[in-house]
Amino acid sequence: MNIQKQISAIQVRIGGAKGMLAIDPYSVNKIYLRPSMIKFESDEKSLNIIKYAYKYVGYFNIELIVLLSTRGIKQDVIKS
Repeated sequence: MNIQKQISAIQVRIGGAKGMLAIDPYSVNKIYLRPSMIKFESDEKSLNIIKYAYKYVGYFNIELIVLLSTRGIKQDVIKS
């Protein structure tokens, strides 16, 4: 499958939980919910997909370089 068409994240509702799930190709058939995703207890376990996002090729721009610099990435690590 072309990288532009691979789903990378989905917004879901599962019973009383909701949030974003990142797709991990190494965790097949497993869903991990953080405690903050669980809004209320429910016996309902159906999965509702609200939205999904595709992977895409990213490019460095000045905003990303500034963000990396403010997060402690050294300028000499960033190559053009």
